[in-house]
Amino acid sequence: MLVGQFSAASIVAWASAIVAAAVLATPIVRVEASSEDGVRSKATPSYSEASLILFMTLCALLVADLVVSAPLVGNHQMIIALGSLLLLAAWCWAAVTRASGMFGGWADAAIAGLRWLLLLAYGLIAFSKLNSDYLNPVVSCAVVFSNEMSEWFGLSVSDSKVASGFAIYGSLLTELSVPVLLSIRRLRSVGVLLALGFHGFLSLEPVGHVYDFTAVLIPFFLLFAPVQVQQILAGVVGRVQSRLSPPMTIMVVLVVLLGNLIAVGAGLPIWVIGFTLWLVYGVVLCWLVVPLLVRSIGRPSPATERPLLFGYRLAPPVLAVLALALANGMAPYLQLKTATAFNMYSNLRVLGEESNHVIVPATVALRTPELQMVATVDSDDPLSFYSDAGLALPRENLVRYLKQSEGEDVVDLVIQPVDGVTEPRSADEFLRLALDDGEEMSVSSTISRLFGLRRAVDVEGPSQCLRLWGPAY
Repeated sequence: MLVGQFSAASIVAWASAIVAAAVLATPIVRVEASSEDGVRSKATPSYSEASLILFMTLCALLVADLVVSAPLVGNHQMIIALGSLLLLAAWCWAAVTRASGMFGGWADAAIAGLRWLLLLAYGLIAFSKLNSDYLNPVVSCAVVFSNEMSEWFGLSVSDSKVASGFAIYGSLLTELSVPVLLSIRRLRSVGVLLALGFHGFLSLEPVGHVYDFTAVLIPFFLLFAPVQVQQILAGVVGRVQSRLSPPMTIMVVLVVLLGNLIAVGAGLPIWVIGFTLWLVYGVVLCWLVVPLLVRSIGRPSPATERPLLFGYRLAPPVLAVLALALANGMAPYLQLKTATAFNMYSNLRVLGEESNHVIVPATVALRTPELQMVATVDSDDPLSFYSDAGLALPRENLVRYLKQSEGEDVVDLVIQPVDGVTEPRSADEFLRLALDDGEEMSVSSTISRLFGLRRAVDVEGPSQCLRLWGPAY
């Protein structure tokens, strides 16, 4: 995102990175004081109004980043944006109602809201994988990812029914277990360990380098860690921050960003610097966190520790953000959208009023897409991405793509509606009829274009693992 033309998305991304560096340089860590017997005493926060404003500015930029980057955003960006929006909503509500300071009751409740957000988003992602094609070893994303990782060792998971079954059901059971374990106080340390280990392993995937999703989840998982663990981590972060001057911190971030640009300009993969830093971060995190979590298993919580989820009264705007997160995850089953809907790498297919989900086989089609098959003559045509894979495109995606490609060579395209009744049309004729029908206005609708995106779908055979965005999304 930080590479390429200085578009609105890249400008917001650079601004976010610089403000994030400023936040790191200005501690906003809540430091808990503990009595000699280990029981938590009154909190003594270390913050300033400047640090709070910087932090909320970062939250606003992260929300803006989602808007300017849409519709090509990942689920990790959606979680970041919703979390940032939740904190902004809680802060603004506190300002309007004149609640207590930064680390008063509103902030504790906002952090509880972040925990609920993680449970909702993660639970919906796991729920979306309860479908027949994720359980199908021929197309399951679990087998696709496992194959990519096993190729390190010259092996292929798909060659073994046992290994394929382990990849599918092991990943599914793990993802379904994490929200349950995090919801039970005595099992939270186990849940955090399981989540960190599972997603830490997935972040090593050598093809897509999807460590960004794990990087987003880690802070959310640590919100469920026992208070003793959080106190120790806060102390470590505070000591590191005290040794780094603000200019030094900002300089380090800028050097990393510029180094990334130079590496990409030299023809190196975009992930080369980020993934290297991620490995260092992962080793340090394991060294710090894992022993603390292991030692906390089975230990009773301090008598004064409040419940992480149910001990707070959430502000109405926080509840509204959580409702928005729930709506985003339910959108595929209402056919409102199928992209960035907490259904990543799930093989979920929603077609007509049916789905391949084992629990929700019938859907409510609030928006029924008109699907189009594309036949390409030239194998170099970008749309061959769909024709080669047998994927059908929603009509609005194809209209948008052809509109943006006007003046380019699209005469070799043949477009066939999936209904089997309408005659095939050339690209020019298809676009002309769509625009004559006034479809340009509906396609250009901001909300639909940015937040109602539907991806290509398999109309015949099992649903493939969609790893990449195609040219028409």
